[in-house]
Amino acid sequence: MKRPLWLLVAGLAGMSAGLGAAGENRMSMEAHQSHGGSANTIQVRFDGEPGTRFQAALTIEGADRSMTHELEETVPIERIYEGEALEASVRQMSREGALTVEVRKGGSVSRSSTSGQGSVVRLRVR
Repeated sequence: MKRPLWLLVAGLAGMSAGLGAAGENRMSMEAHQSHGGSANTIQVRFDGEPGTRFQAALTIEGADRSMTHELEETVPIERIYEGEALEASVRQMSREGALTVEVRKGGSVSRSSTSGQGSVVRLRVR
C-alpha cells in the first residue's frame, strides 16, 4: 500500500539556547506538551548565532518508506515533517558561530548544541 507523499512545511523560527565552548556537544531530553499536529509531526529547529551556516541530512522514516532531505542553510530556520522517526546529522560549516538543533515529536524534545567549523550534531527521535 502506498503512503501519501511526505508533508513539508517551511518557516522561520527563533529560540534562545545556552551554548558551550568550541567543539562541546550538549544533549538534553525534556517532556513537553505537543503544540498541535498529529502524533507523527516532527518539528526540527536549527538555531544559534544568527548567520551560522550548516549542512544537514534528515532521514524521515514512515511505516513503509523513508526519505532523506538535505539542507544547506543558515540559522535560524525551522522544518516540519510527518513521519514515525527522524535521524539527523548536522555539520556546522561556519568558522565562527554556534549551532543548536532541537527536534520535537509527540511531546518530547531532544536538543543538542555545538560550535566550531566541522563539528557535528547527530540526533535520532522516534
